[in-house]
Amino acid sequence: MILLVCLNRTTLLNTFGILLFFGIGKYSIGASWTYDGLITLGDIAPSLATGLVSVFVLFYSLFFAFILTAVKFWIGVTIPQFRRSQHLAIRSLPFCAGWLVFEQANYVTALDTSFPWLDIGYAFTDTWLAGFATLGGITLVSAGALVVAVGLLMIASMPRLSVVLVGLPWFAGLLALQQEWTVVNEDVNVALVQANVSIKEKYSEDGLGLAWSTHVDLSRSAVEADLVIWPEGALPIAEHQAREYIQSLAKYLDTTILTGVYIRDDDRGSQKAYNGAVSVEPVGDTSQFLKFKRVPFGEYTPLEWLFEPIQSGMNIPNSNIKAGPARQSPLELDCCKVGMSICYEIAFPYLIGRRVHNTEFLVAISEDGWFGNSMGPAQHMQIARMRAIETQRYVVRVTSSGLTGIVDPKGKLVAVLPVNEPGVLTSTIEKRTGSTPFMFIAGIVEGIFDGFYLLGLMLTAACVALVARARQNRATSQV
Repeated sequence: MILLVCLNRTTLLNTFGILLFFGIGKYSIGASWTYDGLITLGDIAPSLATGLVSVFVLFYSLFFAFILTAVKFWIGVTIPQFRRSQHLAIRSLPFCAGWLVFEQANYVTALDTSFPWLDIGYAFTDTWLAGFATLGGITLVSAGALVVAVGLLMIASMPRLSVVLVGLPWFAGLLALQQEWTVVNEDVNVALVQANVSIKEKYSEDGLGLAWSTHVDLSRSAVEADLVIWPEGALPIAEHQAREYIQSLAKYLDTTILTGVYIRDDDRGSQKAYNGAVSVEPVGDTSQFLKFKRVPFGEYTPLEWLFEPIQSGMNIPNSNIKAGPARQSPLELDCCKVGMSICYEIAFPYLIGRRVHNTEFLVAISEDGWFGNSMGPAQHMQIARMRAIETQRYVVRVTSSGLTGIVDPKGKLVAVLPVNEPGVLTSTIEKRTGSTPFMFIAGIVEGIFDGFYLLGLMLTAACVALVARARQNRATSQV
């Protein structure tokens, strides 16, 4: 709300400057964990890490300022009434629209610039506004928050309408939160293993033995679990090397083991490495999932022609990961049908919304050790909680060092393990079937966000702006 006040009645250049200043504060603080990640994961000098984080913050701040300024300008050209209005709230609407466009741009999985972090809606995960997520996803939650902000701007000039705009979103969100869209089926017993083996320990000389023994010792306590889940990259070896050991453990425990592991495709000498997950049944049956959306600079180098010299100087393990297929079938286990998300993928709502169709709950595995003691793990869990509300399914989140926990379909964290401590979290959760309105929307939007469709939308918007400007010029010349 304060930002909208600051943006009122300024030149286009000043608008861009204010938004850039705001963006620098937003990403410097909200994504400060990127510095911890570079130090922990890349083992690089603090001075270099500071420089890289500064470039990161500046880039996304410029991206933020550019999108909001461009949308404000586009709306001013196509609908001049917004530009001419004397009312602060009405003049603020183009900026609100620009903010939502910016958040949408970060959900496009095909773009290397996608960074769907720090959306407005996440701040309202524990409020009634979160109910909108089931209907329209995190975007509708953000829109509800922006409506409240605009309503507050109208308190002095239009108090009655202000009360409606401020109060109605909360009431509507409460009603949406109480609506049941999915059907409860039988229960399943799960065991979440948090080994707390650091990245440096895992990739040390004795790291394999330490990682294996720790996961095995913890898993032995899960004798009644239908499904034992290990985190992303639980073992520092490829799946074909670990398969025999995991199968023997699954047979010994008489349960299904689902673990994050690196998978190599050795067919025809391709030697491709994927970040994936493998399920192993007691009888020896296996199925796998390959991560689609990779972490920029952590798992691959975006704009390789530009950043390859920097990437080569960073000692990041497994930093040349290939992307799996965009569309993959759910993992069909003996106990359940599972939707998968690996690390960074949980932040893409449309990707997850489409992926959980025909599943009974969502498993999100991650290696959050590289976050350090920053706010990163808590933000990651908050994002997972919003995915639970959107899909109205349980989210079982397993990480190497925390936060490992279980989120119910209303987004509540019902059980969690202490951070930076080894442990096993056992729980009984409900399997659910059916689709929420958001899941239906996600399937459509994910297709629209494919590269060529997105380009078409941008070109259409540009054409509309040009036609509107031409009509305005003709009208002015006639007068």
